[in-house]
Amino acid sequence: MHRSTLAVTLILFVLILSCSQTSSATSDETKQDPQAAGPSNVGETETDVAETVTDIAAWTAPEGRAPRFLFVHHSTGFGFMFNGGMAEMLEDSGVEVHSRTYGDGWVGDNTNPDHFPITFTEHFDDLITWDLPDGQQYDIIAFKSCYPASNICSDEELEQYKGYYETVKSVTSEHPEILFVPWSTPPLVPNATELNCAERAEQFADWLMGEYTEDEPNLVAYDVFHMLAGDDESSGDYLRLRYEYQNSADDSHPNHDANVAVAEDFTNWLTRLMWWDI
Repeated sequence: MHRSTLAVTLILFVLILSCSQTSSATSDETKQDPQAAGPSNVGETETDVAETVTDIAAWTAPEGRAPRFLFVHHSTGFGFMFNGGMAEMLEDSGVEVHSRTYGDGWVGDNTNPDHFPITFTEHFDDLITWDLPDGQQYDIIAFKSCYPASNICSDEELEQYKGYYETVKSVTSEHPEILFVPWSTPPLVPNATELNCAERAEQFADWLMGEYTEDEPNLVAYDVFHMLAGDDESSGDYLRLRYEYQNSADDSHPNHDANVAVAEDFTNWLTRLMWWDI
C-alpha cells in the first residue's frame, strides 16, 4: 500500500475511534443524569413541570389595591377586632377589613369546629363574596371558633376536630387565589376546663401550626392559643387563659390587655405574611 494511502487510512481510523468514545461517554452521562435526556417517557413535559411549579407557588397579595380581608368570629374575635383595635390597625396597614359574626347569616352564626365543613362546602360562595360588590371576592379569610372549643376532653373529640378541618383543607386547596387563615382556639380560664382537656387544645393548636398547614401555600394558621395561655407548668393558669389576661376567674373572654396584645401581634403577623417576610 502506498505510504500516503496508509496515512489517510490511519487518520480515518483514529477519527472513527474518537467519535465512538465520545458517543459512549455521552450515553453514560445521560444514564447517570436523567434530566440530561430531556422529558421522560411517562408523559412529563416541560409544560407539565412549569404547571407543577405554578401549582405550589405561594399565595401573593393583589397588586394595585388593598387586600380584602374577612374575619369570621364570635365574642372573643369581637374583642380582638374592636376592643383591641385590630380592625383599625389592619386598615392602617393597608388592608380592607370586613367582620362577620352573630346575625350575619349562617356563616356568622355558626363557628364551632363541626360547623366549618358546612361553611366551606354548602356556604362557600357566600363565604368568599359576602358583603362585597358583585364580581369581587375576598383575598384573605381568617376564621376561628370561640373559647368553648378549647374544652377537648377526649382523644376521640380531638380526632373529630382534625377531621372537620381536613374537610376545610380539601376546599381551600382548590382556591389558591385566596389566603385562608384558621386560628387556633382561645384558651379557657382554669375554672372552666381541666388540664387534660387544655392539653388537647394545645395539641390541636400544634397540629394546626404544623402538620395541617405544611406544604399548603394558601393555608397558614395563626396561634392565638399560645398567645394567651399560661406557659408555666407550676402555675394554675398553665395552658389556660393567663391570669393577667382574665376579666374574672369565671369569664373566659380575654380582657382589654389581651385584646390589644392579640390585635397588635396578628396585625404585625399578617402584614409580614402578605409580603412573605416571616
